[in-house]
Amino acid sequence: MNEFDSMTDWYRDRTIHALEAAGHLRVDQEKSNRLIGPFEARRSGINGFEIVSSDGTTGVWVIGEENANELVKLMTQAQRLLA
Repeated sequence: MNEFDSMTDWYRDRTIHALEAAGHLRVDQEKSNRLIGPFEARRSGINGFEIVSSDGTTGVWVIGEENANELVKLMTQAQRLLA
């Protein structure tokens, strides 16, 4: 371990704590590396949207509300076909 490893751990731990304090859920990537619908678009910044799965995981960021809505439709349809 070098001096930067401990800094990386500190930033990771601090970031995780801040995200959880803001209400975000931690997802065990070992158990779930797949997005599960239904999906929804949530505003994220100016003209930006995040596409969120039913477990709260954000998988895609999109510019433009129309693009976000179309992507939600496509992802939901694809998830239904694969289910």
